[in-house]
Amino acid sequence: MQSIIKQKYDHVQIKYTPLEFNLKRKAEKELGETEEKAVKCIEELRKKILYDGDFQCPLNEDFLIKFLRARKFNVNETYDNIRAYSKNHTRWPEVYKVDPKYLLEKMFQSRVAITSPEKDNEGGLVMTFLLGNFCPPEQTYDDIMAANVFISDILMRDPENQISGLSAVMDCTGFGLHHAKFCTPAIIRKGASLYENGLGFLLKGVHFTNENQYVSPILSIFVKLLPGKISEKVHFHGNNLDKLYKFIPKSALPPELGGTCNSGNAAFIAKVQAEEMSIKDAAHACHTV
Repeated sequence: MQSIIKQKYDHVQIKYTPLEFNLKRKAEKELGETEEKAVKCIEELRKKILYDGDFQCPLNEDFLIKFLRARKFNVNETYDNIRAYSKNHTRWPEVYKVDPKYLLEKMFQSRVAITSPEKDNEGGLVMTFLLGNFCPPEQTYDDIMAANVFISDILMRDPENQISGLSAVMDCTGFGLHHAKFCTPAIIRKGASLYENGLGFLLKGVHFTNENQYVSPILSIFVKLLPGKISEKVHFHGNNLDKLYKFIPKSALPPELGGTCNSGNAAFIAKVQAEEMSIKDAAHACHTV
């Protein structure tokens, strides 16, 4: 079967979808993306997966370029990212193969996770987690990680979002001992591994607000487990929300953080419901050989 797949792609011409003018300029400036470079990198990455990979994943251009943009067209880093992402589908099905209806109910309808229709100050997506709404053990830390993957697999289908990336806001208001006792060392390691190499998007920043004595020791361990490139993107704002607003405008934040975004999740939930079958198919497309 693998030899047939190799033959299929050996002589296939790479299809590159042109970007509109402003997005093209942004991609070239921020990611170094040109049509020539994208085609060359897609071809190189596809061959590397086919001939060196011990995993299976989609090999179409849309899938590969999403990961290439996340790693600014560094083929080796992108290969490592896709390899980890694909292997994690088998290793952590509780994070990567979760029923969309379950996640909508557990994470989004309960406002633990909130997507914003407004963008950050650089045009990127904004995802907010209100940890005070998180209720273990009915909801789990795996659910929170699954929501990150879910966002990656759905909203990052859009080239504009791939190029502009995503900022995550983690509000710790209401995080208490009953939350901390379920956050085991294994969960912290899994979360760090997920952010290091298990997601398919350009991470712009992770912003923690209203940290307290229960969550601070957990965050200290979490950041130490992250590689330098990612730990540099982690910001701690405490209760100084003005610091947060320098990165994320109030229009992209929920009222709980002084924001004006009251419509979070409505558009996202509608999109998920409309694309449920394709989302389920994507969740089972990657695995270890």
